[in-house]
Amino acid sequence: MQWRKKPAGTAILAVAAELAQHLDAGEQVLWLVSGGSNIEHQLSVLALLASQSTNTTRLTLLPVDERYGPSGHANSNMAKLIAGKPIQSSATIIDILSGNLPFFGTEQTYTKTYRLLRKQADFCLVTLGIGKDGHTAGVLPESVGVYTTEPIVGYSGPDYQRLSLSLHELTTCDVIVVLCYGEDKVSALKQLRNKTTSLTVVPAMILYNCHTVIIYNQQYKE
Repeated sequence: MQWRKKPAGTAILAVAAELAQHLDAGEQVLWLVSGGSNIEHQLSVLALLASQSTNTTRLTLLPVDERYGPSGHANSNMAKLIAGKPIQSSATIIDILSGNLPFFGTEQTYTKTYRLLRKQADFCLVTLGIGKDGHTAGVLPESVGVYTTEPIVGYSGPDYQRLSLSLHELTTCDVIVVLCYGEDKVSALKQLRNKTTSLTVVPAMILYNCHTVIIYNQQYKE
């Protein structure tokens, strides 16, 4: 795990460079994207790739987590990404809610889509945030996503019905870039840095078990 005390702009440049390297090599790239404040950061990456004339026809964006509801609903992570996608970008953004299926049917579709895209991909990059409660992706503390070995999990949280990659599945991805900024994240970052609590309490602890993890933040460096 690498800690980088750098502004979000540096992280955006790094993610764009990582994606461009693999796209320029002719690889099929799967980018698992998150919601919240990372939506704007991820749109900035797409805009940067477009400005650099990077060929993004082999780039596919799939949510690492989504909030269930009708396609395009106000709290949907992917709806916001699709709406903000630069017109110059030829990347594919997949809306797992597009079928407007019941919750279980949507979970099944998400699982099938994810498995197919992982099989096709030469490289898988994930951009994550960390919540003030220590959650990452859509896996809340002590939720089923902490424990399952299935790749995708669906469950009812206190706020939304959630669909997410499981913590177990995050450990199979090639590179994870975490963008974690804001005073409300300091406590969770400190717990992660000091390894002072368990995975069930702070799901972001799974990052210690992942292949390559880079955490951009305002507090800690190597």
